[in-house]
Amino acid sequence: MNFIINFFAALGLAWHKFFHPHCEHCRMMDEEAYEKIEDASVCQSCEYLRLLLEQEKAEKKRLLDEILKSQEQVEYHHKQEDMKPLGKRYMPWGVVRQTLENRHRKQAQEQAKVQTTEELEEELGIKDASEVS
Repeated sequence: MNFIINFFAALGLAWHKFFHPHCEHCRMMDEEAYEKIEDASVCQSCEYLRLLLEQEKAEKKRLLDEILKSQEQVEYHHKQEDMKPLGKRYMPWGVVRQTLENRHRKQAQEQAKVQTTEELEEELGIKDASEVS
């Protein structure tokens, strides 16, 4: 029974706030409730976390200021003669293909130069690999 009475009381309050949003009495009640919440004591763990957050923010700001300050101190001296114009960004497929073919051809030649096992054994003076063991 008490639940029903509370339900209709809340419904009536919601109805009043909906149709009278600028009611002075309701505004004063809301401000008082907000002050009570604001005055409530903060638990120790929340206060500790708030202090940690403030410390982290201060450290982050200090580090960011140091980084920005070091970037401001760097001066760039470029001579116009040192700057070269950029080459063509577009390269025809034929040129790209030829470059790749040349690169692969060089790799194949380097791999062909690898000595066989027999040549290595002969170079080291070993007649048979079974003699080493």
